[in-house]
Amino acid sequence: MKAALFALLFAGPVGAQMSFYIDTTNGASPSNQLQALPSSYSFADASVGAASAIVLRAVNTSSASITLNAIFVGAAAGSTTSTPNFTLTGLPVNSTLAPQAWKDFTVNFTPSVTGSLSGYLQALVNGNIVAVSTLTGNGTPAATTLSCAAGSVTQCDGSILQPFATTPIYFGNVLTTASAPITFTLTNNSATPFNSQSLITISTATNNPNTPFSLSGVPPTIPAGASATFTVTFAPGDTNTYQTTLNVGSNSYLIQGAGVASVVGDITSLAITYTDSTGVRLTAQPATPISFGQIVAAINGTNTLTFTVTNPQSTISAVSVPNIAVTGVGFSVSGLPTLPATIQPGSSITFKASFSAGNSTGTYNGTLAIGTRLFSITGQSITSPLPDMSFQIDQPTLTSGQQVHLKVQLASASTVSAIGTLSVKFTPAVNGIADDPAINFTATSGRNVQISVASGDQAASYNGQSAITFQTGTTAGTLIFTATFPNKAAYSQSFEIMPAQINITESTAVRQAPNLVVTVAGYDNTYTAGKLNYSLYDISGKLLTPTPIAIDATSAFHQYFFTISKVGGAFAVQATFPLKGMDVSNIGKVAVGLSNSAGSTSATQAFQ
Repeated sequence: MKAALFALLFAGPVGAQMSFYIDTTNGASPSNQLQALPSSYSFADASVGAASAIVLRAVNTSSASITLNAIFVGAAAGSTTSTPNFTLTGLPVNSTLAPQAWKDFTVNFTPSVTGSLSGYLQALVNGNIVAVSTLTGNGTPAATTLSCAAGSVTQCDGSILQPFATTPIYFGNVLTTASAPITFTLTNNSATPFNSQSLITISTATNNPNTPFSLSGVPPTIPAGASATFTVTFAPGDTNTYQTTLNVGSNSYLIQGAGVASVVGDITSLAITYTDSTGVRLTAQPATPISFGQIVAAINGTNTLTFTVTNPQSTISAVSVPNIAVTGVGFSVSGLPTLPATIQPGSSITFKASFSAGNSTGTYNGTLAIGTRLFSITGQSITSPLPDMSFQIDQPTLTSGQQVHLKVQLASASTVSAIGTLSVKFTPAVNGIADDPAINFTATSGRNVQISVASGDQAASYNGQSAITFQTGTTAGTLIFTATFPNKAAYSQSFEIMPAQINITESTAVRQAPNLVVTVAGYDNTYTAGKLNYSLYDISGKLLTPTPIAIDATSAFHQYFFTISKVGGAFAVQATFPLKGMDVSNIGKVAVGLSNSAGSTSATQAFQ
């Protein structure tokens, strides 16, 4: 598992020399055809949302082996603060390079704004930052531009919106019985028409598709050089602040709104939630149809959701609900309280709503009314001869850093053959972290595998194997596996990866007179690593540091995890201890302790 390395203490001048070249040899060994990377390099122009890239080769041109700890692009010289305008892929991390050995990697110019942009390519060699080259590039206007019109919204004055801006487009405070629309104008600056309906989307959480934002009026296509409008509407279902992204091709724009309600207590105050078929509790949102999922006609002909209507403790008065009803073929309600129902502050009522379409197939739509609160509802009836599915894993409890086998089990032997898809989605339990790229199926290094069922099988398989291996990554959160077959209700099941103490996967201790260099690699699935302590022992085992050497690296870990790392919770940390008045050869071993929000862990390493 790859992990970038950052240093806690720098140990002086670099003792080894590296050279960097622009590589056009397609992976061949070093040759005199390589072009030396100048101290300042200019990329080809790239439009906002696009990229321009070069492949570079890092060569150890000294007579001694070196450790290439990391390569990064800083926003300023000597800084590890990253810039979105330059990214790296294929990084050599913690690589030991013999004399004349080399590593290739790619530098991408990815402008987030128009104009002249710069970054500083640097390397961490033997624990020391080395300046490599100043990078520059010119960001040009994107193939598409977006603007919006809404008098009360700061950004919506008709000017072009900048993608990836950190300040969201704010829809304001909106009652749970109301909505707030914003009209957007999308301009096609390219020479060809494009399909705008596939280009424009609103992001939703993998474990919660309900969103208070909805799209409407998106035209099928926009001709070259033309503009068209569409509307995003914010219609909150409860009193929370919501933020997501409006995606236009590869560009994204933050959008935000806050649901508000009467604190005195009326129909706007009610919080309406429901539990779906997988046991997940969701908030009912007027902007998102409540899905009853799929049913198999004439086989498992009913799906039922349990609704809870709560008058929050924060209100003052009781709220009266005069009616609860559904419209639409195939939908019904049951378990209703006596109506009108009075809900005191802090109390709630429950009822059930069901979808059943008998032997008929197709998509069904309707409306759920709770007083004056209205919600769209939808369900689908399908047919399939495949038996019901379940998931089995070979580990009683999932933890980070595992390879686990999953089996898609059928309730009985299948009477038909079918080809489907097994997918996994991940929702981190760490705020500010969107994903963990180390979570995937090992066979494809991706989040999807094609699975098949042959007639007579009682389990799905991938390439003839029913045990499908996946990696749990290095981040606490929820894995949701879904098996999908044509004309069959998709089956989903979630598994939790709980927060855990730091796992140390490797530690080394090296004498580099007059210094000691200690390197620890591991992973922290909580992203809260902070305090480290070191205890030194002499060669006879005697403790030389009655009080451990304590280092508070909370800020450094936070910057690494949330701005530098692209490898989940994996890390490597190096500390250098200058020894004054002490013979470094007398040091026999060092004990290292690390702590995070889940507890402490330690490792002891003898010196090499």
